[in-house]
Amino acid sequence: MKPCLVVDNSKTIRIVARGNPEDLKFAVEEAGDGYNVLWERSDEGQSVVVFCANEDQPSLMNKSIPVGADEYLTKPFGREIVQSKLAQVGIL
Repeated sequence: MKPCLVVDNSKTIRIVARGNPEDLKFAVEEAGDGYNVLWERSDEGQSVVVFCANEDQPSLMNKSIPVGADEYLTKPFGREIVQSKLAQVGIL
């Protein structure tokens, strides 16, 4: 199974969001702070990172790429959008 880290400050959102990658047979883990995850990565360049933010947080989306995200999603998003983003970054 491919690893997938679902990151959001809301535990509820993490529980809901992990369903998409689990359905796609990813081994899912969770974390609560996206920027700390990006800054503390020990596998820089080896994992694909798709950062998620609210629609009303464009500054967070713009900051995510320079600190290590490969792509980003805006909430709310559905299964098709998740699959599309994972395909864009080459892991589907």
